[in-house]
Amino acid sequence: MRENRQRRARNGHIDLPARFWKGARAYSCREPGYNDRMLNALYRRTWHVAINAMAGRRQRPARLDRRRQSQQDSVYERAEDVMDPFTTLEGVAAPLKITNIDTDKIIPKQYLKTIKRTGLGRGLFSEMRYDDAGNERPDFVLNQPAYRHAKILVAGDNFGCGSSREHAPWALLDFGIRCVISTSFADIFYNNCFKNGILPITVTPEQLELLFDDAERGSNATLTVDLEKQEIRGPDGGTITFDLDSFRKHCLLNGLDDVGLTMAKKPAIDRYEHEMATSRPWA
Repeated sequence: MRENRQRRARNGHIDLPARFWKGARAYSCREPGYNDRMLNALYRRTWHVAINAMAGRRQRPARLDRRRQSQQDSVYERAEDVMDPFTTLEGVAAPLKITNIDTDKIIPKQYLKTIKRTGLGRGLFSEMRYDDAGNERPDFVLNQPAYRHAKILVAGDNFGCGSSREHAPWALLDFGIRCVISTSFADIFYNNCFKNGILPITVTPEQLELLFDDAERGSNATLTVDLEKQEIRGPDGGTITFDLDSFRKHCLLNGLDDVGLTMAKKPAIDRYEHEMATSRPWA
């Protein structure tokens, strides 16, 4: 019997019973690169699955179980790198009076080779921060001593337009900026900010001018952003309120990105997986 199976495998054919495969067929695996050892292994695996399926005990190959476990482990490891909650932010605000700042200006294309979220702060606004020789431009706001450690960015209209690169909020966050204030944002950039712990605040043109005035005072004047109260407090005690979607507010306050939202339901996910493994062991 074994010799017969091996003979069929060497000939490049795998025959399965008609009661399992509708319309019994012979599957050819005699393709370039297949050798006898590979064909024998493929035949044994296929026969094993077919026999178990006919007996009502179809089993998932162990390699798939290992792959699924590896995927789960990677998700759990990612979950440990949780997003920092955003509650109240107090710090220097850097004024960037430029409209239509696109994502290529925020983080140029040469920095997109990495998928790591760290180390991109150096490339933030690099085409405006550095000259062709790599030296800092002293007139750029983030190169000025008062704004080197800015936590808030007050920018012109339509901030974050252009391509959808998520590296843009990564670069802002790695530099230390956790809040961007403008009169409008590009939709994709706006959504990506919330997924990375950055609060984008939309204000009116009149309010933006007041915030520019505060920011231009440098390190002598700081802004306070209170997410719970949805307020921006200036150095002179003035207050600006802003609107924000309640779900996004909840996610920022609790430090929940997409993975964090999923992991919050881990007990229910584990319970479902256990039930499925018990009721459908072949799945």
